[in-house]
Amino acid sequence: MISVPESSLVVTVLGAPGARNEFSAKLTSAVPEILVRPLTLADEALARSLSAGSHLVVALAKRQRTSLSVAAHIDAFIEYPGDAERMIRRCADMARRLNDGRLPAEAPPQLEPWSRTWPITARRLSRRVLRAFSHSGARVQHIGSTAIPGLPAPPVIELQLAVPRLIDLDLRAGALAAAGLVDARAQSPDAPGVLVDRPRGEAAGTAEWPKRLLVGVDEEQRFVVHGRAFGSPGWRFALMFRDWLRNDPGARAEYAALSMRLADRPDDPAAADALLRPLDEWLDEAAERAEHWASRSGWVVERSG
Repeated sequence: MISVPESSLVVTVLGAPGARNEFSAKLTSAVPEILVRPLTLADEALARSLSAGSHLVVALAKRQRTSLSVAAHIDAFIEYPGDAERMIRRCADMARRLNDGRLPAEAPPQLEPWSRTWPITARRLSRRVLRAFSHSGARVQHIGSTAIPGLPAPPVIELQLAVPRLIDLDLRAGALAAAGLVDARAQSPDAPGVLVDRPRGEAAGTAEWPKRLLVGVDEEQRFVVHGRAFGSPGWRFALMFRDWLRNDPGARAEYAALSMRLADRPDDPAAADALLRPLDEWLDEAAERAEHWASRSGWVVERSG
């Protein structure tokens, strides 16, 4: 991310000199291992640069008084009584997880209506991930439910980090850790989707779909990164499935209905598994439909944004 110790949480604080210095002092007192950069925000270009090199950008300002172009690069605003204390707790929790390489606690699968802020957040997080892979030919794309307008989803941003070879992710492990990402295999190597994807679609006969799963340390803005190699079946399927759902309202409605059933699943593991099986079966069948759509529409993975 930037040239700081990997255990350092980098927080940029924006605002008038007096207020930002006071808040920065409180933050460093509560979280000694944090690196705080108090600055006055000048323009969108600076905001984009600061955001890419930080774990969090915090503005001591009213959101409605900040231009939309600048606000797109800010993670949180300190506007009301109590906001500062909550932000200090958030930073302290992030710093501990970053230092320990520890995943956030699992969140309940609570669905929210699709939000226009999700693509904005995804772009902000993508720049931070991509900065960890500067000059390596990597590409980051927004995938998953939050990337499909109109689809209710858990507020977890999913990104796909495509690299020439999966080993590139291992070689850049230190940079990924510094970017605030924890490798899920260190704690849950056998969990589904951590080291391999389930084969689906036209390449379902492929023996294995290898990947890496990385998880952000921030519990307030959850995000995961699916690391896959360019040209691999899993890389292609993630983009095709997303684009198919974006373009097929009927399929989108089916997926939303299944997602809502899963969100309401009981705590009993056996009952939850009974709900997961229909989703898995639907995904297998949907993969064939997505392939037909891709063929009919002339969809080309290289053109997928």
